[in-house]
Amino acid sequence: MFAVKLEPTYEGFMTKIVLAMVAVAAAAFTTGCSGDVQPGSGREVPTGETTFGDEDTSGVFSGVTADLPPNQDRIQTKFRDISSYAFHVGEEQRIGQWLISENGTTYRNRECTIRGEDVDFRSCTPWSSEFAIADLGLPGVGNVEGMSAFVLVDDQGREILTQRIFSKLGAIMNERQCVFSDDGKLECDKWTQLRAAELGIEGAKIFRDDTTIVFRNADGLNVVSQAVLATDGNKVWERQCVVDAGATTFSNADCAFGEAATLEHLDIPVRIVSGRSGYAFESHHKMFYAETVFASTQEDAGRRICEMSDTGVDFSKCSEWTDIIIGNAVTYNGAL
Repeated sequence: MFAVKLEPTYEGFMTKIVLAMVAVAAAAFTTGCSGDVQPGSGREVPTGETTFGDEDTSGVFSGVTADLPPNQDRIQTKFRDISSYAFHVGEEQRIGQWLISENGTTYRNRECTIRGEDVDFRSCTPWSSEFAIADLGLPGVGNVEGMSAFVLVDDQGREILTQRIFSKLGAIMNERQCVFSDDGKLECDKWTQLRAAELGIEGAKIFRDDTTIVFRNADGLNVVSQAVLATDGNKVWERQCVVDAGATTFSNADCAFGEAATLEHLDIPVRIVSGRSGYAFESHHKMFYAETVFASTQEDAGRRICEMSDTGVDFSKCSEWTDIIIGNAVTYNGAL
């Protein structure tokens, strides 16, 4: 069961919703160990199926290998996921980005300013030093699969950040909410542990990552749009939940996920991804969706910007994918 509190939109676009999941006890999860087991999947990989790290993903997003300045060599540092979200400091719109290490035990973060119809990556603060994820108040969490985040506006007009971390086996989600101080710093509640199975996706109880955004439809109703990434990284389950004005709750039973869809359905030109991050932002009274996808190699990424309408992201109106070498983007503080 989700709890949803609704108010009018922020400047006509940002939906004032507080979205929280009811905590339930953690369930034990057992993984078989025989055969060729894909990391984090708990299953044998059929002969001939692509596994993490097998794809040649250099240049796969745009069709050409990302150009490097003359003074840069390809940096082969690996990262498993990125979490991005848009928020305001006064009238300025910014993004926060959290980058998860290859082994899922540490993170680093930065902030950038949105100008025009994209992020001005020249404005970004340097990436922070590495910090242990366990030090976020999650002792014993171990290696994590992925991290996601989204921003909503509460009934007091405050932007609320929800952060979600998927455990290594993908059966447990840890979630917390944070408010932004006047200078954009986070003040966070304690983490709540959730069972991923409570998402109600038929035939699946473990997941790798998710992407959630909120928008308004043609009737002026609030819509929560969520896409959950399979633990194998090769498909997603999606849903859009329309919430009537004045309603405070909706159940998973009333807002079910559809059938699993391949990444091709989303025009993602790789068969397997390690992580996926998307966020909605406003520019010139229009809404846009920015998306970054980490390939299975955990060295290459693709990024694009799509227009949004009153039905959600319009994937027919997206920019071309930009190829990114993740290690170089981190070392030289580039677009990601």
